[in-house]
Amino acid sequence: RGLGVPVGRHGGAAMAVSKQLEFMVVVSMTIPSAAGGGRKRLGIDADWADGKSLYVKSVSAGAIEDWNRERPGEAIRAGDRVVAVNGVAGDAQAMVQECKEKLTLQLLVRRTEAPGSPAASPEPAPAPAASPQR
Repeated sequence: RGLGVPVGRHGGAAMAVSKQLEFMVVVSMTIPSAAGGGRKRLGIDADWADGKSLYVKSVSAGAIEDWNRERPGEAIRAGDRVVAVNGVAGDAQAMVQECKEKLTLQLLVRRTEAPGSPAASPEPAPAPAASPQR
């Protein structure tokens, strides 16, 4: 299914194959009582017109932004698809309802890497800037 196979053949011409990556994101929607209590926003703008998944259009302030800050190598970003929420899959409306009702969310996220795009693995840390020798 395109995993680990960088090039396929079609009609005699080389054809690049997309890679898919799936990872689990677990977020708490609860604001600690010391910070005033209540419920956090999830913090994604999603399109669920396909009826089967939640296509992430953008990430804003909320539980997902917190997750992204704490785990940059597993960050949810625009273009990702949430394909299950707390085990609910294949029904976007039910997944949205799960997001609205539950205080802990387990999101199964699928990312398709286009050929030639950077790997989904964490970015290497930038090299420290060299200071001029005097």
